[in-house]
This record gives sequence, C-alpha cells and structure tokens, in this order.
Amino acid sequence: MLASFVFWFKNGMKPSAWIKAGSLYIRDGAFGEICIPRNKVQFMRYESFHSQYISKGRTGETVAMHKLLVKMEGFQEWEVPIKDLVELGADLRLYKFIKDNFYDVVLAKKPYQSRQV
Repeated sequence: MLASFVFWFKNGMKPSAWIKAGSLYIRDGAFGEICIPRNKVQFMRYESFHSQYISKGRTGETVAMHKLLVKMEGFQEWEVPIKDLVELGADLRLYKFIKDNFYDVVLAKKPYQSRQV
C-alpha cells in the first residue's frame, strides 16, 4: 500500500507537459511520457476536433480528443493523441504551452475541407 501511495504521489507531482534540455515532454497516462526533441521538429499542428470511440460493455461512447501532429526530420508525420483533456485540453492549455515555450505550432479547430467548384 505504501508503494502505491509513493507511486501516486510521485506521478501526481509531475506536470502534464514540460521542457527539459531542448525537448518537449508530454505525460502519457500513468507510466509513459512522450519526448519531442526541438532540434528535429520540422512542423507541428495541433488539432482540437477529433473524437475516439471507447467501448464499454455492450454500449460504447465517443469522447472528445485532441491530436498533436509532428513532422520530424527523417520521419513521417507522427500523430500524438491527447486524451487527457482535463489537464491538457482545457482552454487549449497544451497548445498554448507549446506555442509560447517550444515551437510555433499551427492550430486547427475544424477539419480541413477542400472547396468544391
């Protein structure tokens, strides 16, 4: 029980996103973190209009989700799902943090739709 309390306390003290040594870290669930090195980034786009289907028993539900799309040198575009909208998505907190402190990220609030003539 003490070990789980220490784990919970240590994890609870870690911020949702931070910058260290030129890299952006985003907490991903209880155990993981995503690391994006600034010197490799070629382009970033933050999209706030996605949703994800969550199955619960026989009935499912769709929940809102944001995505961070990152193009890094030598790699294809990387899609980072942002599921924790309470910490990261409220008032576009993660987007603002990245834009103000890390990279001039592009914001997309609606899906791109081509114009038909």
